[in-house]
Amino acid sequence: MHYFVALDLIEELETVVTAMEGAVVPYAVCGGLALGILGYPRATIDIDLLIDPVDVAAARAAITQAGFDIPARQMVFGLRVGKRREVLRLSKLDPANGSLLTVDLLLAGDEPFRGVGERSTS
Repeated sequence: MHYFVALDLIEELETVVTAMEGAVVPYAVCGGLALGILGYPRATIDIDLLIDPVDVAAARAAITQAGFDIPARQMVFGLRVGKRREVLRLSKLDPANGSLLTVDLLLAGDEPFRGVGERSTS
């Protein structure tokens, strides 16, 4: 009998961070995991990274190398209100249960978010 261990969100975050840093792609962890890192745990089932649009190709390559090789269609929001928001989604298949663990790359296109990868909370 074979048993599979489900994907661990924190281990996968470490893998993604290692891949992004190895590729020298600036990023910021955001969403539910960022809240947890700051001491405000929240149930979350994905990894959200804020990146600069100029780093899309490098970020996609790094995330794919980390095993997140199932792409989804690019999502665009905010067009009606003139605030374009883009999300690129790459997922990894969980062999234990067939579900997907997702990395969402949120493109930091607005001026207030530029340079977000240069700041830190340490």
